[in-house]
Amino acid sequence: MYRHNVAAVVINHDKQVLIGKRNVPQDHWQFPQGGVNEGESEQEAMMRELQEELGNNKFSLLYKSKHLHRFEWPKSQLRNDGLIGQEQRYFLVLFYGKDNEIKLEERALLDFEWVDQNKVLERIFPARRLIYDAVLQEFLPIIKTSTT
Repeated sequence: MYRHNVAAVVINHDKQVLIGKRNVPQDHWQFPQGGVNEGESEQEAMMRELQEELGNNKFSLLYKSKHLHRFEWPKSQLRNDGLIGQEQRYFLVLFYGKDNEIKLEERALLDFEWVDQNKVLERIFPARRLIYDAVLQEFLPIIKTSTT
C-alpha cells in the first residue's frame, strides 16, 4: 500500500525552480511535498503543504500533472503502518511573493534555493532523479510558455 502524497514544482517570475533542503543528515534537496489527509483534495493538500513548509500562501496553480508517480521506500525506512512507499501527484505552481516572505518550517526544510530549471536534477537527491526528470519533462513546456 502506498501513501497518497502531493508535491509542488514551484517557480518564480524568472522561471527558476525552488528546491528545499530536508532536515535529514545527508545533503537531501527536493521539491516541497506532503501527505494528503482524509477528506482533503489533492489541490487542498498541496496548498496546505506549501503553507506549512514555506510559511506562505502566495502561490498560484498553473498545472496539475496528468500522471501519478509511485516509488517504494528503502527497507530501512519502512514504517509500522504497512505502507511501502508513496504515490505522488505533482503540481506546477507560481510563487508570486518575495523571497523574504518564505518562512521555512525547520521540521521539514532547513534551506531553499531557486535554481535554473535545467540544473534541478544536478541538485536533487539521487533517489528522486528519475521521477523528477519525468515530472520536469511534462512541466518544462508549460514553464517555457507561461506568462509568469
